Amino acid sequence: MNTNEWNTIDNTHYGKQKLSIMLWSGEDVLRDGVACSGHLGLIAVLRNKDKFDVYKKEDNLKIYTNIGRLISSCKLNSDGLICFGWNKNNDLVFLFKDNIVRVYSCFCEKIFVFSLDESIKNEGILYGSICNEGIIIITERLNVFVNYYFNGNNCVRYPSVDLKGKPNCLCSVEEDLLNEELNIEHDYFDSRPNNDLLRLNIKNYITNPFDSKKDTESEGVKAKSNTLTESSDNYNDDLACRDDLACRDDLACRDDHACRDDLACRDDHACSGNIAVSSKKPKRTLMKISAYDLNKREDKKRSSKNNAASKKKEEKELNIHLLIALCNGGFVLMNKHRLKIYETDNLSPYVNMCLSKSGTILAFLSESGVIKIFLTKNLNKCIEETVLDGKKSIKQIVWCGDDCLAVYTPMITPSNYIQHMLFIGGPKNQWIPYQYRSDLFLIGDIYGVKIISKENCEYISRIRKSTFNIFSIGSCTPSAMLFYSYEKYKNGNICLDDEIRAFNNNLHVAIDECLNAATHEYSESVVNLLLQTSLFGKNFMKANYDCKKFLLTCLYLRICMNVRRPPLDIFLTASELQHMSIPSFVNYIAKRKEYLLAYRICEYAGIKTDQILIEWCKEKIEKSIELTDEQLCAAITDKIGKKKNMDYSYIAFVAAKCLRPQLATIIIQYEENKKKQIDMLLKLANYGLAMEKAILSKDIELVYMCIVNILNQEKVNANGERELSTLIDVFNKNAQAANCFYIYCKKTKQYNLLKEYYEKSGQHSKAAFVTLDLALSKKNLDQKKTWLAYAAGFLTTDQMNSHIKFVHKSLMNNIDLLNYQKELEIKYNKKSVIGYPHKIQGLSLMSTVEYTLSVGEFLDADHIFKKFKISEPKFWRCKIHALAKNKHFDELYNFANYRVSPIGMDYFIECAHEYGSAALTIKLIQKIKDLNVQHKWFTKLNMQSEADSVLEEIKAQKMTTSSLLQTISDAISNMR
Repeated sequence: MNTNEWNTIDNTHYGKQKLSIMLWSGEDVLRDGVACSGHLGLIAVLRNKDKFDVYKKEDNLKIYTNIGRLISSCKLNSDGLICFGWNKNNDLVFLFKDNIVRVYSCFCEKIFVFSLDESIKNEGILYGSICNEGIIIITERLNVFVNYYFNGNNCVRYPSVDLKGKPNCLCSVEEDLLNEELNIEHDYFDSRPNNDLLRLNIKNYITNPFDSKKDTESEGVKAKSNTLTESSDNYNDDLACRDDLACRDDLACRDDHACRDDLACRDDHACSGNIAVSSKKPKRTLMKISAYDLNKREDKKRSSKNNAASKKKEEKELNIHLLIALCNGGFVLMNKHRLKIYETDNLSPYVNMCLSKSGTILAFLSESGVIKIFLTKNLNKCIEETVLDGKKSIKQIVWCGDDCLAVYTPMITPSNYIQHMLFIGGPKNQWIPYQYRSDLFLIGDIYGVKIISKENCEYISRIRKSTFNIFSIGSCTPSAMLFYSYEKYKNGNICLDDEIRAFNNNLHVAIDECLNAATHEYSESVVNLLLQTSLFGKNFMKANYDCKKFLLTCLYLRICMNVRRPPLDIFLTASELQHMSIPSFVNYIAKRKEYLLAYRICEYAGIKTDQILIEWCKEKIEKSIELTDEQLCAAITDKIGKKKNMDYSYIAFVAAKCLRPQLATIIIQYEENKKKQIDMLLKLANYGLAMEKAILSKDIELVYMCIVNILNQEKVNANGERELSTLIDVFNKNAQAANCFYIYCKKTKQYNLLKEYYEKSGQHSKAAFVTLDLALSKKNLDQKKTWLAYAAGFLTTDQMNSHIKFVHKSLMNNIDLLNYQKELEIKYNKKSVIGYPHKIQGLSLMSTVEYTLSVGEFLDADHIFKKFKISEPKFWRCKIHALAKNKHFDELYNFANYRVSPIGMDYFIECAHEYGSAALTIKLIQKIKDLNVQHKWFTKLNMQSEADSVLEEIKAQKMTTSSLLQTISDAISNMR
């Protein structure tokens, strides 16, 4: 490494290195168009109208990799274009003045086209900007709108602010990085120190970069989800027990062929959409443990907190925060609920602003050339000020990591020649100048800045502490001594024990520092040298060195080295990959349609491949127009058919979106989640199969979900009733579904719906019984009578068996009873019979009889008995009880003497005694001819005197009978 090219700003060293030659060197792309950069170095260039001939049908929109390899191009009508930019999904978004938004993929494929809110169109668009989560619009009336997401119109109007005119610049800030001044739930009296604010103080961070720290990992920005930690898992024996040479050959000294075998073994056909995973070739397991398994073991408390925080973040509603520079000076921070204005005393308006890639530091450039630095955690205080020549026309300003600024300004020389100048610096107003001969484009990175020119792609960053300790001239740190010892060993010197013994106690620190330096290097030769140095130092460790950190570093490095190859051309370091996490990185690769490489990386890193396979299926379905549904389904299931817990519902959704419903129906059969499966079948309008699956799942909620969806799609006729044709068709094929529908209607009390179904499906007897339930639930007697007649009418349409005849007759009798009750009611109220006003309608038949007897209308009771053909014993019992209860004892006695009772005299006697008529009770008992029965009744009713008199009669009768028998026997004997 050439340390002579290092430059210093306030005791901090910066270095520039060449990454690659630009492949577009034959054309001046940056001069003739407007460029914007996406994630992982994608560059979109829209050529100016005056730089190409419209009539030649040339493509004016081109998308390149970060070394100038053309990915795709298309012709775009740029008339009325307000702005364009990349979102977080690496989709290119265009905003036009006619209120239209167009979203393209990195292959110039149109994804979405939609219109924004009508109020924006009416006011007119003055200014626009694309951020990660949405589109920022400022109208000509200076109202601020934000369209959330990029799949359709979802505009939110922000609070009104006095902008005074078109703002010079604006940007969006992540809500988690702010100090929550716009949050209602924020505690303004919380005075606890903010550790993040102290750590990110730019003065301390830059001017004292090499202060001794206990943990070297804090040198760079820590990875979001991948830190090098301990793990209890064991590696494969094949990997753990190999010697140093094998380890070096397999991990550090990779040649092109090895890399191609490990990750990039893809041909043109595979890259176009087919994952070629060979089943014949034995799969060599590189490591049992993965980067993400290691992280799971680090700290349970920390992981639980992170999980809780991430869950809270997911549940939290998206609220895009904006920073807008005001025309009269100062800036405003706002979200969709409130706003706050800062720097109100600043008279020089800001013309440009720049947010660092980590989102923690913000730079403002004013008209006077003053650059102010703020922390997003504390926008009230400017932590650093620096000055640029106000006469310079600054074309672009970006952050170089979180350390300093990169400012690009074209300058005109005295000879009228344009000199393209790049300035790196800012702290203490110190700047490092770089001169270029062509236009530049700067891409800010998490640790540095990429400089894209016509000829080269270069990278400038702060020299890491570990790199400085190893390579700086005169360094005597353990890592530098280890590196020096390895160079001597490589040159043939094998007597190094004494040298290494001098720093043997810090040997593990030296090894870790070499690994850390390797994660920040782009050069493959330097990376290999640092890895070999760490392996060399491992041999001198007294205790067994845990090589898990080394293996994890190699995992990241191998991925980084392989994605530099065509067609990806992604240049990033292992530390950058750690920061963005492998799953996010793999998703970006899948967006570039390099599915095989993404799949191999997932396998190598030990993470799930489901999302990659799903993206491959999506691409396969969209592009395989020539294949039939069966062929395409076979191609998909052959690749992923054995995978468990795959989201087949999304694959089916993609197939349906591509107008292949039959393919979607076949694919959804493989879905293991029954709810997702049934939901997709309902979306495909395959109601019969959805109902069948729901019943087989034995989950009544899924059955109810099917019923509700079927009902919601039923057509409504002119009378406002559902036709229920689909429901009837489904239930005709599945009897169990009809039973479930009956239970559903009963639970939800939708009797009308159940009646309509039975009526339209020809099940009239069932419709009659449902109508009968409806009739009985009616409180209005006229309605009840109408519904009873309706139910009786249903029964006449079916074949009349004995059961149906009985039900029909009962219904007609109920209708007649209601009519007769109404007549009695009118008559009694008119005659002012005792008990006025009379309410008889709604009573049962026997209650009506009892009511007429209670008011003394005995003839009406007899008429009801004859009219409705009440059984005689039932009527006698009812009448006896009613007369006794209402104290009509004379009528009761007359009724007892009317004729021979069909139920005997026992019930007469019981009712008379129960309701307190002793005289009538004695009379009724005396009507019994058997004296023994009379005696039993008198004894039972505690009438002792009457019982004694009856007993005497019995005795007298017995004596008379015995004397008569004696006389007869004497006469017979005399005759003999």
